Amino acid sequence: MYGWLNIRIDRHFTFIIFIENNPMYITIFFLFITKISGISIPYIQNVVLQPSIDSNLNLTVLFNRSCNECLCTEFNTNHYLAFNCFLNGTCQFFQNFPLYYKINSSPGTQLYFLQNQFPNASQCCMPNITDLLTRLKNATPIIMNLTFPPAAFGYDESNPNEVAVSGWNLPILYWFNPNTMMFIRNSSINASLSLAVYNNQTFTATDNSPLVSIRDSQTNSYLGNITYSSLGKIRKLIFINNGQTAIFSTQNNYFLTMFNVNSPTNYTLQVDHFDFFFS
Repeated sequence: MYGWLNIRIDRHFTFIIFIENNPMYITIFFLFITKISGISIPYIQNVVLQPSIDSNLNLTVLFNRSCNECLCTEFNTNHYLAFNCFLNGTCQFFQNFPLYYKINSSPGTQLYFLQNQFPNASQCCMPNITDLLTRLKNATPIIMNLTFPPAAFGYDESNPNEVAVSGWNLPILYWFNPNTMMFIRNSSINASLSLAVYNNQTFTATDNSPLVSIRDSQTNSYLGNITYSSLGKIRKLIFINNGQTAIFSTQNNYFLTMFNVNSPTNYTLQVDHFDFFFS
């Protein structure tokens, strides 16, 4: 005689007993079936939650973990709201959401929202202009003495520990740490009244020459030029659209010239002769 007997202990566990009965012996098999509850964890691929300066932010970083291992860590602790999972095996956990943040593109990274909660809209870095002006008025200035008259300075957000200053008539870039004011290095360039530092590159231009020189910001190695007839006396260069567009302003013709950035050294004209008229 064979038979099955189901005994439910509670809503989580069920015993299934298989009984084999014959004149010689009785065999009983116990099978335990555990009820598994599934949960849904929302996530976004190829982005990273990047906090700005926030004194109230609690972060935990784990190394050499896969995304699944980091999810298991959350199940054991259950007190994180979100985490970034990076390709290099690093997980960055947020115990609370930052007040100031960006959602940046990052191929291969995944952003998980562990409690089905999402951050509020990022607050402005300084929503109260009166407060900003008061702080500037009452701030103690930090003065850095240079041995040459400065012409322009450049700062790369991807490398916040370095700032470059170009000399008015001096063919160098002077690099220093903005936190300690300590000298880092000098880089030889043509004398330039304009300077931009972006994506680990420097962009300098000589007056009356329609050419922008691109160099590696760390090694100062020459990488290429951007050339166009309207680029005469360049005074400012900025990047927008996540680095996909470069805008040049020139003094001699009141132009803004815009380029599509195809690669770090390849630029194609988008708009030129974007005139400004002054009366």
